[in-house]
Amino acid sequence: MQDFYQQFTSEKCEKFSVIVENDGRVCYGYLLLDERIIGDVWLYNQIETPILADWDTGAKMPFLNSIVFSKDSDDVLRISNNEDVAVEWIFKKNSCDFDKANVRIKGRIAAILKRDSKPGWSINAKSDGPLA
Repeated sequence: MQDFYQQFTSEKCEKFSVIVENDGRVCYGYLLLDERIIGDVWLYNQIETPILADWDTGAKMPFLNSIVFSKDSDDVLRISNNEDVAVEWIFKKNSCDFDKANVRIKGRIAAILKRDSKPGWSINAKSDGPLA
């Protein structure tokens, strides 16, 4: 699915939200605190995965992940429709003390976002890298 955008606000503590966005090139998740990004993660490339990624210029943001860090295209968990995406909020002991947000695609945990996790964790990354 291309051109997907959805914001998920925590019901427990509305100052936290997650945006999942596919701009037709690449899909990312962003953790926000009061509309300020405090964590991000690459979810998958929508277009062909590059052999080398060009992370040197902001003009190509958000960045595609390179083949070195991305699972093979056939193994990538992708969004097919709006119902495929959900966010599971994890807070510490009945408070607004945020622990993490699990981004689920088709019921599976596809990404984990934490405060100041830049990058977060993505199931579609085959190794740690600058985007996931």
